[in-house]
Amino acid sequence: MTTALILIALFAQLPTVPSDEVAGGHHWRIETAQGAVHIWQPDNLDTARCGTVIYVHGYFSDVDEVWQQHGLAVQFAQSQVQARFIVPEVPQNKRQPERWPRLAGLLDVVAAQLGALCEAGPRVAIGHSGGYRTIASWLDEELLADVVLLDALYGREPQYAAWIATTGQPHRLLLISDLTRRRSERFVTSQPQVLRRREIIPPATDAERAARLVYFADRYGHLELVVDGVAIPTLLAWTALEPGRTP
Repeated sequence: MTTALILIALFAQLPTVPSDEVAGGHHWRIETAQGAVHIWQPDNLDTARCGTVIYVHGYFSDVDEVWQQHGLAVQFAQSQVQARFIVPEVPQNKRQPERWPRLAGLLDVVAAQLGALCEAGPRVAIGHSGGYRTIASWLDEELLADVVLLDALYGREPQYAAWIATTGQPHRLLLISDLTRRRSERFVTSQPQVLRRREIIPPATDAERAARLVYFADRYGHLELVVDGVAIPTLLAWTALEPGRTP
């Protein structure tokens, strides 16, 4: 049996999940035992080059509110990176337990519903505010290439420092702060190599892309970071993800 026929047979066995068209791509919302998960991918996805982005929302909002109110599909499309985007439900306050303590478990659930995709490409986690907790619980799995923290360094600094320093695998942390400014300054000061940059635009140079820790001193508000349509697309383009296809 050819590879194409094998793939057709495999996907024919998957559950049928309703989808809708939004922002030039396909969107799914699946229900799981841990809560809803939104998935979006561009129509021009190149499965030979694509990676995976896991967006982790902050406290005091659920995933459906964040998906709609923050216009995530549009922001993901504006990043113009080759990726499947996954947005899971996560704790809404510090008292709630982790819903996805293992990243592999989340990826397996999505693959069971929609099929495995972008397996060879880099995996990137981008978290806002209280999302740092969930991402920190994933660091020891060695599945993530890059992490973007949007005013989210409220704790777990030793775990993030150890992850950045891991030898044999290039890990990169992109850090931007507002309410976490004092804590972030202490953290970056303790690290041996830090690239400081005032603004997230213009795009990264090759040298900046090689830095393991990039700290942005730009003045963004805590909520502005996730709703302004600038920070998320621009910082995703700083990561190891492949750029979109040239028309």
